[in-house]
Amino acid sequence: MDIEHDIWLRNHLLDGYDYAKETNESLRLHRDILLFNKLPEIDQELDQALVDSLIPALSEKGYKVVKGKV
Repeated sequence: MDIEHDIWLRNHLLDGYDYAKETNESLRLHRDILLFNKLPEIDQELDQALVDSLIPALSEKGYKVVKGKV
């Protein structure tokens, strides 16, 4: 799970986002500009649940996820 958040974090930092207690997209401030293990536990759990739901959701639509080389 850390990897998905790290990718999200990197992309937001590259887009000029900074940490703030309150998210404000127009000012490029976001409360999740933290390392994954520093996020509140509820956010970690929600992120994990989202990632866990991706493969079943794709399978229901007829897609198959296969491991391959990038």
